[in-house]
Amino acid sequence: MLSLLTRQSKLIMYTLFLVSIHFHCNGQKTEAELEKFISKAPFFDSNKKDSLLIWAENIGQIPNIPRAEAYSLRLRGLHEEFEEKIPEATDYFLQFLSKTKSYGNSDDQMSAIGDLVYIYITTRQYEAAKALLTTFINKSNIEDLNQKKLSIFYNNLGICFNNLGKIDSAVIVYQKALAIKEKLQDEKGVANLRINMSKLLIKQDRFHEAYKLTKANLDFLDEAENKQDLWYNLLNMGGILNGLNRHLESEEYLLAALKEAEESGSADKQKESHYALALLYDETNRHKKAFQSLVKSDEFNAKIINQSTNTKIAELTESYNAKQRALENSLLSTELKTIKTRQIAYLTGILALILLSSFITWFYLKNRQKNKLIAAQNNSLIQLNTEKNTLMSIVTHDLSNPFSAIKIWAQRIALSENLTEVKTLSEEISQTAVNGLKSIKNILLIDKNEIKDIELTEVNLSGLLRTLIGQFQPMAAAKNIAIEVEVKQNREQILTDGEMLYRALENLLSNALKFSYEKSKILLTTFEENNMLYFEIEDFGQGIPKEEQHKLFNKYGQTSVKPTQKETSNGLGLFIVKRISEELGGTISLKSTDGKGSTFTLAIPLA
Repeated sequence: MLSLLTRQSKLIMYTLFLVSIHFHCNGQKTEAELEKFISKAPFFDSNKKDSLLIWAENIGQIPNIPRAEAYSLRLRGLHEEFEEKIPEATDYFLQFLSKTKSYGNSDDQMSAIGDLVYIYITTRQYEAAKALLTTFINKSNIEDLNQKKLSIFYNNLGICFNNLGKIDSAVIVYQKALAIKEKLQDEKGVANLRINMSKLLIKQDRFHEAYKLTKANLDFLDEAENKQDLWYNLLNMGGILNGLNRHLESEEYLLAALKEAEESGSADKQKESHYALALLYDETNRHKKAFQSLVKSDEFNAKIINQSTNTKIAELTESYNAKQRALENSLLSTELKTIKTRQIAYLTGILALILLSSFITWFYLKNRQKNKLIAAQNNSLIQLNTEKNTLMSIVTHDLSNPFSAIKIWAQRIALSENLTEVKTLSEEISQTAVNGLKSIKNILLIDKNEIKDIELTEVNLSGLLRTLIGQFQPMAAAKNIAIEVEVKQNREQILTDGEMLYRALENLLSNALKFSYEKSKILLTTFEENNMLYFEIEDFGQGIPKEEQHKLFNKYGQTSVKPTQKETSNGLGLFIVKRISEELGGTISLKSTDGKGSTFTLAIPLA
């Protein structure tokens, strides 16, 4: 602790020393001195975030120079950003941009826009970032702008287009950024852009163009000492060669990527490498190898989940330990005070009876306080343990469906001798694994409210329902249950959060299967009414007693009705559905008759 305080003290003294060099309290400074100050300010060093306020205060005292006031605002914004106070940082950056426009310095305007765009991209406000960038890039004097910053603008615009699903536009602006980087002879920047562009070109099946970029990167890395981007290029080249049907070469590059990933120790890179190999083996009808690679990819997924879960548990444990240490210190302090009080009591003979009475009363109160502290600490520990168990329950609940489906498909592959059927089953495994990966990403974003931020996208209803039914077909077949779908509305797409909607329907259909009898059926009907889209899932199972129906949408709410084949049910599914319906601005309702079945209706707004 002493060494840390010493370092902080030295840092503050060093900062104040620099500031005193450039800004004497009463002297008016020139533009040249201001420029010198700006060149030395620690704008992007988060370790010096506290000193940013000192720099901002001093530079803000310079009179009659608008640029000084502008950079004072920027420094305050950066401090708020490092403190993760995003709204406050955004407000300062907007003021910084407005001030730079008032004195007409385009380079400073680019810095202000860059600060805002970084905020917008990290908070996934891609439309806002795109609008800010395109407005500036469309200026007529673009050739006079700072070219290094301009290349960053194009790169960030490419990120926006990519995340908005506008791949062609993303490729075009990445090409512009690449041209500038090449002109500036920024080899590292060129290599990074080639990686980004190759990924997009692969998505568009433009394998020949992607090949040229990735080959140039690999040639560059052969001569470079730093090989940190080698894995990305090996993986891209493997995917490109697979797309060009050069399967033997593709396998060589993907195995090299896997080796690089294993040497780096990255579980995420090993997962991606095995998954790419699984796609290649499936493409070349080596289904056994494809399945083995897919299993290894899932194993690394599980490892990543376990690491995240262990991190969460470690955080909870550390929180408990910190409170425990605080309690022990409090008890030790109380004990020391008690000893001191006893010594005073022994030395005071005449007032012995009075002090003894006071001491007994005081000691009783202190012990009661200690007992309260201990009881409060135990309650905190119980709460922390409950949070951990809740997270583990959600992990188990959300991953059970896709992994059960994969198990059933794998068993069918093992029994099948028909190559066409094996390929079809392999595709089903691949799609189910993709759905499982999406579930994993959702789980890792879960907080105490169990729901992530809404991301509105155009969702194709036909594709969503086809994927949903495909996922549950194995479980339905195992119980000889027919899933019938009836689409009554005309519209094909809706604007909503596709992942959250899929997750809600997944839970509803899973429940319907669990509580339905063998050789029955489930009806899934969609229709439009009063600017709402309805998803109605009806089963002909056991139904739910009227007096117990109020329990269903509560966390861990369970009734006396049990799954027909003793399937697992922890009472989380319908609670999550209710939360999702509220986040999407919709409703969830139930009609059920004991002994005849249940109908759950999810309604979401269309605009």
